[in-house]
Amino acid sequence: MRSFVPTIVPASLTDAANHLAACLNGPDDMHTWGHVTGTKDGVEYGTRNLLVAPVFLQMAGSSLERPEWDTDELIDMEKAQQAQAAITMIQYDRGTPLPSADPDTIFVIVGAQLETAMAAWGLESVPEPDEFL
Repeated sequence: MRSFVPTIVPASLTDAANHLAACLNGPDDMHTWGHVTGTKDGVEYGTRNLLVAPVFLQMAGSSLERPEWDTDELIDMEKAQQAQAAITMIQYDRGTPLPSADPDTIFVIVGAQLETAMAAWGLESVPEPDEFL
């Protein structure tokens, strides 16, 4: 069964996180991260609720290999490994404080709502860009 997990990616790790997403899920996920949705102390972050299968949580922490479909080496495996090394996965339990946003860490929070996580991270929301300008 798939579930949503709140995730925060510092802008400095956006490119690396996209390579990891493509490595784990396929080429369509190469552009998962890019829009800034929150800021804290002048650092920009992207946040989203990722819909993931239970295997994602295992795969995100296991050894990475280039997917068979990536014959053109679209994925930069060094960047994917950089993002993987930056992940801190947390099992949320109500009443347990979440860590503050960190410009060097990708947080994946299992069991929390995105709004709860954003409030705990102390992020100020950034409005969505107007696509109709």
